Amino acid sequence: MTIDENLARLRAHRNNVHRYRRLLATHLSDLERAYIERRLSEERASMEALSQESFQLSAAQTWGFCHLGNASVQVSDRGLDRRYSNAVA
Repeated sequence: MTIDENLARLRAHRNNVHRYRRLLATHLSDLERAYIERRLSEERASMEALSQESFQLSAAQTWGFCHLGNASVQVSDRGLDRRYSNAVA
């Protein structure tokens, strides 16, 4: 699978996670809430597995970070978090 396909899959999982989180903020029966919590957990696990498979670039990736020069990128269910530092590698 190409990186573009993997990124598209990650976006789809991320969108599902956001949708389930919004649904959990609404009034739900116990059965509905349990189902959505299970699906949310499955989506997060799928994202983690796909991230591990797709982005095995360095040992830092174990913690969800990828260091690129002076920039660090963290992949999470909330998308990419870019952090820039002045540290010299």
